Amino acid sequence: MLATAGTALLATILWLLAPPMGVDLAAQVARADFWARHGPAVLDLGWYGGGSPYQYSLVTPPLMAWLGGGISGARWLGAIAAVVAAVLLAALLVRTGARRPVLGGVVGVVGIVGNLVSGRITFTAGLAVGLATLLVMTARHTGVRRAGAVVGGVLTAATSPVAGLFCGLAGAALLLASRRRRPEGFLLAAGAGLAIGAVSALFGSAGPMNHIPSDTLRSATVSLLVAVLVAQPVIRVGALLSAAGVVAAAVLQTPVGLNAGRLSATFALAVLAAHVIPPRWARPRWVRPRLRRPALGLTAMLVAVAAWQHPVALREFSHAGDPMASPGRYESLIAQVRRFAPVGRIEVVPTRAYWESARLAGEVPLARGWLRQADIARNGLFFEPRLTSEGYRRWLQGKGVSLVAISEGPHGSFGMQEARLVRQRPPYLRQVWHGDGWTLFRVDGPPAVVEGATLLSSTDAELAVFAPTRGDVLVRIAWSRWLSVRGPSACLTPGADGWSTLRVREPGTYALTGSFSPGPRCAAAQGTGSAAARP
Repeated sequence: MLATAGTALLATILWLLAPPMGVDLAAQVARADFWARHGPAVLDLGWYGGGSPYQYSLVTPPLMAWLGGGISGARWLGAIAAVVAAVLLAALLVRTGARRPVLGGVVGVVGIVGNLVSGRITFTAGLAVGLATLLVMTARHTGVRRAGAVVGGVLTAATSPVAGLFCGLAGAALLLASRRRRPEGFLLAAGAGLAIGAVSALFGSAGPMNHIPSDTLRSATVSLLVAVLVAQPVIRVGALLSAAGVVAAAVLQTPVGLNAGRLSATFALAVLAAHVIPPRWARPRWVRPRLRRPALGLTAMLVAVAAWQHPVALREFSHAGDPMASPGRYESLIAQVRRFAPVGRIEVVPTRAYWESARLAGEVPLARGWLRQADIARNGLFFEPRLTSEGYRRWLQGKGVSLVAISEGPHGSFGMQEARLVRQRPPYLRQVWHGDGWTLFRVDGPPAVVEGATLLSSTDAELAVFAPTRGDVLVRIAWSRWLSVRGPSACLTPGADGWSTLRVREPGTYALTGSFSPGPRCAAAQGTGSAAARP
């Protein structure tokens, strides 16, 4: 374990010394900063018209905020979690009787730190909790094993739903392959599954995740290779379940999608290094005798597997030191946006690493953000083969977007069509400012976050309106069970197209926000809409 701990410590120190990198890092920073601003607020109105941050994690945002927030808080949590996860993996390999636990632990550092390189801080923290759970489940005392399975499954899923899913898969493998450990396997799978289900039922599911066919092929074949080469029944069944899950995530519309491949990318090399003796067919007679040694065969196999499915996404190094990560790159844009206050919602054409989602959401609500599942569910036109000018105009008006900003830098893969269209200057976009690498456009026509009232202010935590008369007001905030309103006399009810309707009984100023004590709700007998509520 000392070799693994030393390797993990060295790797994370090098990662901390390197410039910030990873396309997922901006999302971690955004969630840490939202918690720092608003604490345990149940609704974040800064992205996609509103949604609960608890869909993503119940645990890591406050931890990142406590560690300093911003990039530093996220990176410190990632470094700590990676070292802990690596040590736990090494201990688990020793406890479960692996052939080469030291080699497996050291090789496992590559996959774990690979998640840091991609910016997956929350997932790495979930790995640490999940590995701790599996280690506790090797205890001698039955009560400790079973209590650890339930509690650990719940905590892993609460930390990271993706890590919780993999924990549930481990439980299913125990249930199917180990008669002696079936109760623990059932409890682990049940704990993780119930936690994921409870979070989804309470705070909603963001939407489906996309998949990449080549990634599906690589993940499935590596999982099958583990199933073929590793003799331990639990690992073999787990690898088969992993392969089946990767294929299912590609075929079915689920929130998992390409995330299913993280399991093999993170752990396949470690498992192969710790358990496999290269079979005879991997050491053919025509190869020179000294090259047929098991160590050389194992090394060649590990290199081949790493080349086929990269444990570290090399493209992430191109994001290192991205200038768009600096808050200073947004100061001039923010000053210009404030000239048009109150601004209900703006669209920023996604940059390469989505740093606008972290740097601007605290200043003004964004039409998009950095949660791929929500983007696919609510903004599907950007994932179609062709983005038309008319379709884009309807989308801007339907989302209540009043301003569009575009940077001169490179854009994300699902922002390139939008960038080309905006640079063509369609007639409904009127340039109002250009400077410091940004161009700002005002949307002509009637886009509005509210209809039937006057917008007073809009932030990532609250939207305030003045309603001059009684009646229904359409508010373009996604309907949520946690939506609440303060004001003289009004109630809330679901509105058109998934938005919310504020039913005003007495004119005045009203504030809509998220609350664990939501409401009031409109009685069903009052109806659910009127002419003012239709977009």
